[in-house]
Amino acid sequence: MKNKKGFTLIELLAVIVILSILILIALPSVLNIMNKARRDAFKDEAASIASAAENAYAVEDVSLSDCTITYEDLVTNKYINKKENIAASFRFVDGTITEIEVTDSNTKLKASGTTKNDIKVTKEDNLSEAPNGEGTCNIGGE
Repeated sequence: MKNKKGFTLIELLAVIVILSILILIALPSVLNIMNKARRDAFKDEAASIASAAENAYAVEDVSLSDCTITYEDLVTNKYINKKENIAASFRFVDGTITEIEVTDSNTKLKASGTTKNDIKVTKEDNLSEAPNGEGTCNIGGE
């Protein structure tokens, strides 16, 4: 008898089938972990932008008790750096944020809430621009 070295076709197919099954089991878990990380990062970013809006409201001389600060206001007045895919608005009533809405058109994520601590992130297929609210807070001496 000859000494044969190597694997048979059946052995190779068995290994491929086992690896395929392991990948099919692991892939959904990995994708869920990645999606959760993406949502958590966006939630943190929305809270950070909300903090910039609070800072802008506190620093600026805002005469309206019910008004809105937009993402564009924050960028224009250099409270944050611009990201092309972000739109946001923050409604203030008597100096307190009462409505937060931040959207990311690239990931189709929307963050909304009434305070920085209760922001909820959802996936939206049809994102609209963040609403402008009742009136502009007129930050930056506008």
